[in-house]
Amino acid sequence: MYELTYIVSPILDERSVNETVAAVRGFINDQKAEIKREQVGEKRKLAYPIQKQTFGYYVTLEFKMESEKIAEVENYLKHQNDILRSLLLSLDETKLHQAPKKARIQKTESAASVKSSPKTEKIKIEELDKKLEELLKD
Repeated sequence: MYELTYIVSPILDERSVNETVAAVRGFINDQKAEIKREQVGEKRKLAYPIQKQTFGYYVTLEFKMESEKIAEVENYLKHQNDILRSLLLSLDETKLHQAPKKARIQKTESAASVKSSPKTEKIKIEELDKKLEELLKD
């Protein structure tokens, strides 16, 4: 399973953006991939300029494809003038679903340790105060 996110140039009109998205989708389909999800976003401001552009259309595709054909997809995206930047990630479905659960467990454990540490410090301070009083009385 792969996730492709790419940014389409803001110079294009809506029709040209749709043509670019359709061309990428068509190329991926030609590689005998199975597209699971496609999301075309609105024009958004970029975090930093890319090729002197400060805005872009974000597009995300999730698809299944043979790993041997990924290099062809990356090469195709590099040669598209209307695509400012692209990122292709490999998603391992089992790890993808397990990660949030592990993160929740770790957060809960760390929160519990933070809550318990002030109590132990208070007890230690009170014990120290008692010992100091005893020493000062002698």
